[in-house]
Amino acid sequence: SMTSVFTFPPFHSFPPSYTLQPVKATQAKQIQLWSSLILDFCRFSNKYQIDVVEWSQNSELFNNKTVQRKLSPEFVTLLLDSLAESGNAKWLDKKKSSALIIWRTINDWATALYQWASDSSFIGTVFTVHELSEGSVVEGTEFEKLPQTILLEALSLLEKRKKVLLFQSPTSSGQGVKFL
Repeated sequence: SMTSVFTFPPFHSFPPSYTLQPVKATQAKQIQLWSSLILDFCRFSNKYQIDVVEWSQNSELFNNKTVQRKLSPEFVTLLLDSLAESGNAKWLDKKKSSALIIWRTINDWATALYQWASDSSFIGTVFTVHELSEGSVVEGTEFEKLPQTILLEALSLLEKRKKVLLFQSPTSSGQGVKFL
């Protein structure tokens, strides 16, 4: 049965996981484990943004009350830097206080979006970008509440592939999208 509680991997309950390991090989493995966990956790809980200080203090992702350990904001920043290098995160400010989490690559989002439009018989239909991220048409789909930054990147990738046409909407201030 589908459980709505996220299951943390064993390393999350291992106190040394919360301290950056000095040995480079161990550290690389540690960063990889945490990075995968961040993506899994955000995908599971449908979260797209991590506020470094807030999450390092309060999120169950970076805090394990049972073993009384939490990740420092510096460690969280290091992990998000690593995710940014792989294209799975994007800093939202120069100070690196919060990041957008891209738990699915832009390519995957683009493919899923076009597949959805095709399955829903929306080829040839015009939408606003706003409708595709917050409209009733995407209610209950994986695109509901998708940050516009990610949506726009996916749409411009589809435009390069000649699968959508993006245009300035004449009626509203937003952008229009037509699936081709």
